[in-house]
Amino acid sequence: LIQTSEKLLAALLPGLRENPPDYVLYDVMCPWGNLIGQALKVPRIESMCLLFVDPALLLRQAAVSYTHLT
Repeated sequence: LIQTSEKLLAALLPGLRENPPDYVLYDVMCPWGNLIGQALKVPRIESMCLLFVDPALLLRQAAVSYTHLT
């Protein structure tokens, strides 16, 4: 991620400095978004996708998996 961030910063910052955004919205797995926002001194908004699963479903699946192991 560090190498990718370095390459993207070098490629994107010159154009973004000419026409800066009001803010930067970036995914947690794309740290270059945060770095771009810092370099441009604009607000940054980080997003993170989470998968929510019913705990009862997880327990049922775990029980099925356990019975297959014994």
